[in-house]
Amino acid sequence: MSTEGIFLITTADERTWDVNRKIVFLGGWCLRHDRKNTWNQLNSEIAPPYGLELNVKLKNQDLSESMQSSLLPSIVKVLNNEHNTNHSLNFWKIMIGHWLKYFVDIIINRYHTLIQVNKQFNITGSKFIELSASSFIPTNTLDMLNLLKLDAWNSTLDLRVIQNTDELKFSTTLISELTSNSKTFHKVDQKHIEIDISSCIKQLCNFFVRSSEPFIISSYLPMWQEIKLQLSYGQVPKFWRNSQHHSENVDPDVLLRKRLTEQILLDEDNVFTRLVFELMPICFLEGFANLSSQVKNTNWPRKPKFIFTSNDFAFNETFKLYSALCQERGTKYFVGQHGNNYGTNRFLVTKVEESTSDYFLTWGWQNQNESTLPAYVFKVAGLRVENDKKGDLLLLEYPYADRLTTWDTDREHQIYFDNLLLFIGLLDEKPFKHLKVRLRYESATDSFNSKQRLIESFPAIRIEYWEQPILQQYKNSRLAIFSYDSTGILESLALNIPTIAFWQNGFDHLNETAKKHYQLMVDAGIFHLSPESIAETINTIWEDVDSWWRQDSIQFARKTFCEQYARTSRRPIRDLRKLLKETTYED
Repeated sequence: MSTEGIFLITTADERTWDVNRKIVFLGGWCLRHDRKNTWNQLNSEIAPPYGLELNVKLKNQDLSESMQSSLLPSIVKVLNNEHNTNHSLNFWKIMIGHWLKYFVDIIINRYHTLIQVNKQFNITGSKFIELSASSFIPTNTLDMLNLLKLDAWNSTLDLRVIQNTDELKFSTTLISELTSNSKTFHKVDQKHIEIDISSCIKQLCNFFVRSSEPFIISSYLPMWQEIKLQLSYGQVPKFWRNSQHHSENVDPDVLLRKRLTEQILLDEDNVFTRLVFELMPICFLEGFANLSSQVKNTNWPRKPKFIFTSNDFAFNETFKLYSALCQERGTKYFVGQHGNNYGTNRFLVTKVEESTSDYFLTWGWQNQNESTLPAYVFKVAGLRVENDKKGDLLLLEYPYADRLTTWDTDREHQIYFDNLLLFIGLLDEKPFKHLKVRLRYESATDSFNSKQRLIESFPAIRIEYWEQPILQQYKNSRLAIFSYDSTGILESLALNIPTIAFWQNGFDHLNETAKKHYQLMVDAGIFHLSPESIAETINTIWEDVDSWWRQDSIQFARKTFCEQYARTSRRPIRDLRKLLKETTYED
């Protein structure tokens, strides 16, 4: 293809396409599977992916951490001045830290992806959707991630990056969209409240609150274990609903955001500082007073003995403000490990919740930080599951990832899915007949269309969208297959469910400490690094999976790995109380 006069397409929204030009698609996310007959006919090509090489990932990881560290103090100064407060750096990191990482990683990806395509092709034009501020600016952290799924929002973001990057100068045509129903607010499901939370007993329990009792919310413990934990402190069990703040009724103030941008540009001028206040969620700016009022109006303990959560630290804005305020007043703030990647993933050296909490409770691992305390897998505490020795072959699929990292997650997922199809095609007839593919709920609506692609390749395949609880599926299966390094691996290994896993890129995602533990699992034949290897193992052991699983070598590897990353406890509440006692100086 000649590189003269190339038209750049950055999203799957066909309003931004010019089918009469030579086209370069910025990435595979522009090509919806259900529109294949349309884009297959175009004079086009897909730009090479950005950032998949390990050295580039590591370089961008360093850039991301450096940029977050550089931006945060400047943002804190501006926010404290705007809200007439004097909160600490840690306070604001609890509040905006997760959003800030998402923002920085997304901008790194968009900036470098656009720079790369502009260097490789003679881009002479592109068309973008320009959303109004009320449709473009997120209301809260979760809204940011949901907007990331929308083509119109991504088109506006690409436009903003181009407009704020001096190296990107080519003709742009705009489609103004002043009003948009693409932006959705994420309200709590009223039916869920009615069935699971709003029973009279649970409502009554939430009224019996002592000012100094522990505040335990979304602990990740099974419900009856969380009740036991609360009872052990002599408190009436609470069933706190998610009181996440949404700021639906607060409009963004464009002039305010421009003024704050001018202030932060005094410290440093780059694409991050130019965009940080334009993209900051409303709840941290225009809606912060409302958020503060919401915290005051909760019936949560005024001076809690301690705070413990394993889930609400990322997206529950009300909880984040409450815990940040309590911590500044001296309350100990505990966070429990939420899933996998902690302590193993080299691209997540220290998550926000690890650095901002007083103590971080892991599922077994420990580092040199005295505030990191080994506990156990909270989600399976006290559970026992017996699986069907003649049951299904359960395959858990990796969902299509939004463009939330510094590298091209779309191309990475394409490679992953090709390996998945190769693996399924290598299964013998008997295991294939028992195969059931469990798709993540996100796969029901994503543009990748995993279900349709699987059916096109294997018309007889059985597929479901996480309709049945995972513990029930473990019971119905003789073997669980994880096609990625997942939280589910840790949970199933802790439960001693016959488990086998494979993924791409070997140990690239692991830190040096984790590699030896993973290698032990590879040597045992539990973890695999190719579709061929795992398919061969399954075909070999299929008739008697249970005997294979109970071999001394398999169980030794499982127990050794679990001791590091997926511990269990025979007396989970006693052990958790012990950790809390040692760190809160209980009597």
